[in-house]
Amino acid sequence: PKIMHLINSIRVLSRASSTRLKPPPLQAAAKFKLKPPITAAALTKKFSAQTGNHDGTTDKVTTMSPVWDENPLDRILENNRQWRESMLEKDPLCFKTMAKGQTPEYLLIGCSDSRLGAEKIMGLDMGEMFIHRNIANVFIPTDMNLLSVLFYAVTVLKVKEIIVLGHYGCGGVLAASQDGDLGYFEHWLRNIRNVQDRYKEELDALSDPDDRHRRLVELNVQEQCFSLHANNIVQYSQAKTDRPRIHGMVYDIGEGLLKNLDIDFQSDANQYKDIYTVADFEKCIPLDINHVIGTKVGESELDRLVTIDSGGGKRSYRSLKCSGKTSVRHLKLAIRSVSGIPVERQSLYYNNGKLSEDDALIDDIGTGNIYPIVLKESFVPDLFKRP
Repeated sequence: PKIMHLINSIRVLSRASSTRLKPPPLQAAAKFKLKPPITAAALTKKFSAQTGNHDGTTDKVTTMSPVWDENPLDRILENNRQWRESMLEKDPLCFKTMAKGQTPEYLLIGCSDSRLGAEKIMGLDMGEMFIHRNIANVFIPTDMNLLSVLFYAVTVLKVKEIIVLGHYGCGGVLAASQDGDLGYFEHWLRNIRNVQDRYKEELDALSDPDDRHRRLVELNVQEQCFSLHANNIVQYSQAKTDRPRIHGMVYDIGEGLLKNLDIDFQSDANQYKDIYTVADFEKCIPLDINHVIGTKVGESELDRLVTIDSGGGKRSYRSLKCSGKTSVRHLKLAIRSVSGIPVERQSLYYNNGKLSEDDALIDDIGTGNIYPIVLKESFVPDLFKRP
């Protein structure tokens, strides 16, 4: 009897669960006068059709179809299939190549506006740009989301350029220009209002509202660039490799054109260097390899920057100005001169590959102008103190 009672209880619960999972019938919604959004209007979509009568007239008939019968993603999925086929026609291996990893040259911090398709308007392919977007392209020093993107882009992907991209007609900038409490949004807009307050005199001198808005858009981009320039992640990388560089751009949606803002970072850096400078740029001034090893390395111009990283604990590094004809042995001689580590104890690595050929030239081991080379098996404190 106990078992039969348990079975009957399970059956009752199963019927109740299945009833709850079914969409409520339209008749039930009307009968019990359910409050929105659970009403017949919310649960259905109207379709109209014309029906013919015997006397030659027509009547308009409206039918109701449940909204859950439709899939709003059908168009996207079909677009994806067509796009995939077109990509494979151009390059059958494009997706396999892309799956191997990414090496973007740019980090973009842009506005979330749906009209701002950064890769399209810049003519870039997938994999060339690492992207973060938010309302009005704001860089907030305490935004952990953006800081995570910045850290990964700069320290792992080693992007060479950071672009802050704003656009005329930005809703966030327009909202910050108006009076009134916009609720939760105010916490975000305060960053733009601060820009407006800082340049109040310049903005008030513009009588045309459109000119004033466009100038505020540009000033907002400029201030976010300055904030990036003061960030410790950016500064430590710049001190080591002179990268990433920071750029401000504005997109004119009505014209389809990009405008490069010529931002004077040097004057800003000089004005606030005692407040915002965190990296020891003096310590990181690149050394001339010819002076370090006491002999001239070839006749080529010193147009390469090699960063030697000790790879141990609190990372110590030193940058060397070299030429494309500088060899691995020349680098080891420079390291010995600066740190005292014998050449035979040095193990140099580039892109996780050991530089075993001492005669290999800088031009042979990379294609860019910046070469981060890691010195392993040498965990020496004060490794690269300036001689």
